[in-house]
Amino acid sequence: MTIDELKQIIRTEALEMPVLYGAGETRNDAAVLERDGDTWKFYLANERGGMHESTYRTFTNESDALEYTLLKLRQIKKASKSLADLSARKQNDAIEASPIEVVFSRENGWIPKVIRKDGALYLMLGGGADANHDARTFFIPISKAHLDGIKSDFTRHMLLWSALLPLCDEAGTHGPLNESAAVALLDPILFGSKADVEALFKEIKWDKRRLIAQGATIELLERGDIFTALKSAGTSSDWNLVWEYDANRDRARRGVQLSPLDAALLKYTDRYLHGGKSPMRTPDAVTPELLPQVLDIITVAEQASAGMELPPNWSTQKQDKDWDKIKEKVERAVREAYPTLVDDAVKTVGFLMCSEAADRVRKKTAQ
Repeated sequence: MTIDELKQIIRTEALEMPVLYGAGETRNDAAVLERDGDTWKFYLANERGGMHESTYRTFTNESDALEYTLLKLRQIKKASKSLADLSARKQNDAIEASPIEVVFSRENGWIPKVIRKDGALYLMLGGGADANHDARTFFIPISKAHLDGIKSDFTRHMLLWSALLPLCDEAGTHGPLNESAAVALLDPILFGSKADVEALFKEIKWDKRRLIAQGATIELLERGDIFTALKSAGTSSDWNLVWEYDANRDRARRGVQLSPLDAALLKYTDRYLHGGKSPMRTPDAVTPELLPQVLDIITVAEQASAGMELPPNWSTQKQDKDWDKIKEKVERAVREAYPTLVDDAVKTVGFLMCSEAADRVRKKTAQ
């Protein structure tokens, strides 16, 4: 290894720069590499500029000395992060353990609220997940001006929430929030011009699904017109909007474009939002205009599978050939009668007939 290679790795991995051959600041615990003739000496400096004797090492060539220096720099970074994590956890635990005064909150308890603790203001929010998959609680120090901005502007409050949630996810199950990154978002989002905020959101991670759950207009969010998109948002969360968004994205990825009748069939079988769930009949989910057509298709499927049953031991043996016979006959009949239906719609009808046949077997077995 050469000095240039070491410096490149230091820049890439964001390591502390060591004191190399006298160049650099000899601070406490700084990594120091010196050369004395044909010997290279490594040690960690103490607070007086001397060395921690236990860290002293010698080498007979520069490459080995630089490799060892890199190893110690990585260990220093890991140890520093562990200490920072511990300090942040202790600070977070101390805030949670003592009395908290809620200064400002909105109707939805999940929306970040402002609290006062020991005279200081914090933005308190839930996000990420702990080892039990429960949301963690984080505290971000804010100023009175930030409080005023949050209280007066619902849209910017929502945008701040969506920008902070990815930082909560990155904290993992027990790590600290990147407080400096969180604090750095406050002024630009709460006080920046609309153009600057929209430009910022093109550069940072943010939780689009959270804004969709609050009622933001998806098409405008996709275009980056986030302020206009949030005009339709409110304090109540509706995760059906998110599930529909996810389902539409999955269909778009697969090149599937639903007609109103296709969508009606998926809604009738309760598989419009969750394609992986077992089907059931939900006629109330279909508009009155399309329900007669949907029922006609279901009638075709019922006629095609009339008299076809799964064997009594199907629930334990899982004999797929019997299931497949029903599915294939139903799908063939539906496709012949309604050739313009997409595969998703045809398959959901076949799945419905098979599932109902399986229910009949289970009921007979139970008797």
